[in-house]
Amino acid sequence: MTHTPGPWEVVNEYDDNRQHYSDLPIRTLSKDKPVDIAKVSRDEDVKAGEANAKLIAAAPLMLEALQGVIEQYSLEFGNKCDCDPSVGVESCLICLVRKAVCTATGVDEHAGGKEMVLKYFSAETVEQCEKNVYKYTDCGAWIKFHPWGITLGSIVEGSDEGTNTIELEYGSAFNSVAIHTAISQIEKEADLIWKWANKVRADGKTDAENGLDWPLL
Repeated sequence: MTHTPGPWEVVNEYDDNRQHYSDLPIRTLSKDKPVDIAKVSRDEDVKAGEANAKLIAAAPLMLEALQGVIEQYSLEFGNKCDCDPSVGVESCLICLVRKAVCTATGVDEHAGGKEMVLKYFSAETVEQCEKNVYKYTDCGAWIKFHPWGITLGSIVEGSDEGTNTIELEYGSAFNSVAIHTAISQIEKEADLIWKWANKVRADGKTDAENGLDWPLL
């Protein structure tokens, strides 16, 4: 999906009595001819209508700037980010930028490996996949989708602890085996943490209560 190239501008038009028309056209030049992109009403609220028109007119420039941010970030840091998967995309600026660009261009931000993940967990949507991962794993694992891949982990019942977060990047090495391996690792780690925090030993205390080291795989 390709938008009409910018720059776009808001055009104030007047009638014969020098009164503003109710609609504000947003235009650009194409082959030296004006092309209307949209018209924004200001019947209900003049100031809001004018602000909306200015925001829409700035869209090509903002999209170009955001795409530049993503390109520069990828060159310096790669495709991954450090967002907290339990909070969501709003917790990470670069994820928010990617989401904005995907929304503006009509591209699915999880395109590519997402279909493989949904198929693996017998889901048709991201929401259903999140439910299935929790429901059909012994440890009640969680999954979060990112533009670059997925993260997986688990909050262990009966403790205040969670497993390590596993990151899987989309790409040539991303496949069902990688997903299975990650889930298996999380299940084993969650089981060890549960036993550490809850299993009572012969002395009547758990390993956690006895101050024993954190369980490692």
